[in-house]
Amino acid sequence: MFNKKLIIVFLSFTATSPLVQAVEINKDFNLNFTATAMSEYRRSGFDLSDGKPVVQGLVSLVHKSGWDISAQISNYDVVVVPAKYEIAYTAGYFHAFNEKVYVYSSLGQTIYPNWADGNVTEWFISANAYGAFFNYFYDWGKNSNAQYRYIGYKYNFTNDVWLDMRYGYNDVGIQLRNEDGDIRHNYSTRKVELGKKYNDISYTLAYADTDLTNSECTQIMAYGDKCSSTVVFGIKKTF
Repeated sequence: MFNKKLIIVFLSFTATSPLVQAVEINKDFNLNFTATAMSEYRRSGFDLSDGKPVVQGLVSLVHKSGWDISAQISNYDVVVVPAKYEIAYTAGYFHAFNEKVYVYSSLGQTIYPNWADGNVTEWFISANAYGAFFNYFYDWGKNSNAQYRYIGYKYNFTNDVWLDMRYGYNDVGIQLRNEDGDIRHNYSTRKVELGKKYNDISYTLAYADTDLTNSECTQIMAYGDKCSSTVVFGIKKTF
């Protein structure tokens, strides 16, 4: 569920496009810039852009020891709240045991202008080994006490083609009641992404869905169609 980062770039793609540029400040520090455009903003299975394209930007300062600080801005639209964008600040640490085994953890805060009640603090940890990974997010705030857990696997084929598959088991911190009156606390989400890099441009096509019913989705997002399945196309250029 979340993020890292600050920005100052705008793209007009109707898809997912992180542009990344690294600036070496000295032998110890790198400054990284990223701009992203997505056909729809999905996080933990939820539609956070009202089905519309989204633009995001990121700047991060990385030290060779593995520490980083970053800030990100993204437009945001869930209709029932006044915030139209979100800003996330984080500090994190990366440690590699070898080229294929590493961990990353961060602590940050997401701020929603004009909607202070939505502000959340988040702790994130990710463990990765030989393509398999486990991600855990814990969000807390005035109206948030949520946990998001993901397991997944990324397989790299030849010719710069990859397949990223992940399954999430999440708890948004409230009781969810379905149309039959049954109550639960957790829901699941799935995402499958196919990507291809060609001439230094990465193209991705992702499918995402949840097992939330219309009634359960309405309790979280105010509208029952905010958790339905979707396909997101994206492009990424690094230079």
